[in-house]
Amino acid sequence: MHFDPATSQNTRRLIPGYDQLEPRRLVRMFEFSLVWQLFEGRVFQSEDVAVRIQEYWYRGLHAEIAEQTAADFHFFKHRYQDADDATHRFDILLGDRGENLRLCIQSGLADDANDHQKTRACAAVCYRLRNNLFHGRKADYGFEEQDGNFERATHFMNTCLHVLV
Repeated sequence: MHFDPATSQNTRRLIPGYDQLEPRRLVRMFEFSLVWQLFEGRVFQSEDVAVRIQEYWYRGLHAEIAEQTAADFHFFKHRYQDADDATHRFDILLGDRGENLRLCIQSGLADDANDHQKTRACAAVCYRLRNNLFHGRKADYGFEEQDGNFERATHFMNTCLHVLV
């Protein structure tokens, strides 16, 4: 993968640790970006995604999606609820915005969550990853730590696209 020289210069200069990223991590990040565009456009018709995740999440197909994305759910549950640094990671994921999404994710990662809540929480995590990547300060807490996030989120979104579109 080759970039315009100015792009390469700026990424190396402005993103700490960028030079140390393995090519597969860059590919996962770019793949996530591309699949997000499809997910947002086809699943949500590019309309107020945060509201649609919280209020209208494909109630009729959540069991099929949950079954096919169980590994994605367990990854997010561990990362944002069960791991030793889960609180810290969860706060970074959400930043100082999105109290409604915070509740949506927390209820979906709870031990007693149903399939609808679980898949809705995964969709909300994908949305926040997208916001952090496109608008946030991802470089402040390391692209190298996002590899699993991008891999699981991309799988989740691809599954939704396959089932829903």
